Amino acid sequence: MYITALDCYDVGVEANGSKDYYHVILWMLEALDRLRAEEKHTVSEASILDYLAFAAYNVMMVLITPT
Repeated sequence: MYITALDCYDVGVEANGSKDYYHVILWMLEALDRLRAEEKHTVSEASILDYLAFAAYNVMMVLITPT
């Protein structure tokens, strides 16, 4: 069984729903790598980058917000 970029994207979207931004980043990066290797794209690069940017922003906010 082959995991597509869309499969990785879907897992990342689920992680986003749980506010698990660290894993969103990992899954979206994997989706991006797989997307670039696919002949027929299963998800848009823009969609992946949108979630990736949002997750990166949220991770950075956690790191720079004083406790």
